[in-house]
Amino acid sequence: MKFKVAKKLDLEPALAVVKGSLGSGDDLDSHLLFRVPAKGDGTKMEVLTHVQRMFSSCPFKAEVEQVDGDTVTKFTIKESRIRMALNAFPDDSVVTFETTDGKVVKVSVDDGDDDPTYQSLDPEDFRFWDKLLEKAEVKATLPASRLAGALNYSRQFASDEESRHPELCVCEVKDAVLASTDNNAAAFLKVAALDKSNLRVHYKDVGGILSFLGTCNGDVEILEYDRGMFLRRADGAVFGEGRFQANFPAFKVPDAEDQSWWVLPLKDLKNKLQILKSSAKDKDRVLTFARTEVDGPIWISMASSTGKVTKQKLVCTESGSKEGEKVFTGEFDMNLFSLEKVLRTAGDSETLRFGVNRRNKGGYFRFGSNPFKTDTDPGDEYLVLVRWTRVG
Repeated sequence: MKFKVAKKLDLEPALAVVKGSLGSGDDLDSHLLFRVPAKGDGTKMEVLTHVQRMFSSCPFKAEVEQVDGDTVTKFTIKESRIRMALNAFPDDSVVTFETTDGKVVKVSVDDGDDDPTYQSLDPEDFRFWDKLLEKAEVKATLPASRLAGALNYSRQFASDEESRHPELCVCEVKDAVLASTDNNAAAFLKVAALDKSNLRVHYKDVGGILSFLGTCNGDVEILEYDRGMFLRRADGAVFGEGRFQANFPAFKVPDAEDQSWWVLPLKDLKNKLQILKSSAKDKDRVLTFARTEVDGPIWISMASSTGKVTKQKLVCTESGSKEGEKVFTGEFDMNLFSLEKVLRTAGDSETLRFGVNRRNKGGYFRFGSNPFKTDTDPGDEYLVLVRWTRVG
């Protein structure tokens, strides 16, 4: 079997699609698998990768030659090895891959030098997913950028304590809400296109998924089956993930209206937090908020490494409350790391609205936003709750 492919125009874009499901080491997880499509017409090849729960494939334009009696239709090459060669080949080169036995692959660019050869592992040991894709059902179609935005946002609030709370290490859609939590903060995202989806994504896999979505222009399909899901581009390229066993716990999204709220200048808040962290004990997570007067400033404080409490003052640019409620005054602690996650997702806004909600002996902050909102599109609804760890 032999095929020729334009390096810059066709081969490298295909390899960019499947890099998110590449592993390391010396086994098939670190190899690219090239194969002739089952319904090929001599103008297409396909490249596949697979590592742990993730797998992907991408068709690409190529000139395929198979002579009568040729039984070789697929082979593998270690990605790191062929990547070194491709980096050395001219961008405008046409690369030829050739094998007669499926065990040794010669790669050339017709420059007159000796052609490098590479070992192929047995492609029959590769974990193919063709039959799973045939059975999977399309559950959603939406812009790739919109799905990427939701997953990237949601993963930041998922737990990383897989040995203790595996059920919290996922971002999962239930009742049209994409949810995640680390037990200190929780994100609830309403993306209209996901109303029929049961998507469950492990937070560690989101990076690979985002890599794939970054190669998509326009819409992407979500196809689901009982043990996983696929994302599919218009040209047939796919990225899949096996379904993580632990499912996200049942939840209820809180009422839409806050009891009261504060609006704080975002830049000033970030600067004051940096000052507190600069003198705080290493890895200290306790941040205290205090407000003694309805129209007064808000004080944030942390214990310094010397034992002294360091305080910083914030001017509240706006306060309010719903009918029958008072603007909250008092003191409470919260997890600093949780607030920092919110700040990382705040974008370039000048202010940040804190929804202030007291619940029995506790309480929480609510932060909301509407990404992708336009004059004709209501956008998606992103909601984050950060609980108070102590109320004074």
